[in-house]
Amino acid sequence: MNIDNVTKDINDVALSIIMVYKRFHRFKNFKFVLELLLMKYIQTCYDDDGYDTDNQYFDRLIELIKMTNQKYSIIMNCIKKIEIQYWGIFFNKFGQTPREALTKLFYSFNDYRLSAHYFIIMLNYEKIDKLSEEDVELINKILLKLVLVKDYETTFELVRFIKIVDDQICNTIVEKLKSQLSEYSSA
Repeated sequence: MNIDNVTKDINDVALSIIMVYKRFHRFKNFKFVLELLLMKYIQTCYDDDGYDTDNQYFDRLIELIKMTNQKYSIIMNCIKKIEIQYWGIFFNKFGQTPREALTKLFYSFNDYRLSAHYFIIMLNYEKIDKLSEEDVELINKILLKLVLVKDYETTFELVRFIKIVDDQICNTIVEKLKSQLSEYSSA
């Protein structure tokens, strides 16, 4: 195999992804279709161990998703649509755990809404039934930021989920949030 042919093949694949994006990204349901393609891919990999073992299709799909600048949102929507049993396949291929994604979203991107959703995904993925001190501290940070940006819907969703996981800790978290908010209002 000639190195020039390999380089040409790689460039053709990259070019075709760009062409697909340019052609279809304006359509209203483009991101939703990417979610569905990812969902179908994950389910197919679960059913057939030999499917896309070299990850060519997966890598191309993720590249296409990255082009939307809403990678984590599209992935989250896909993950929420499939059963937890499929999640391991995705996160193994993606090379990033929900906890790592959460850390990146919260500390690097300051995306508090997505952080809250990835926190819920993380707890389900890791099958956590008792929250660690670090997790409680992170929940407090996320909730405070959500309330400060007035995203009450996501705040409520996260609190409701925490209450299901650990009712006692939830009360502690809400009390700490009240205390933090009163400090903000008096400052």
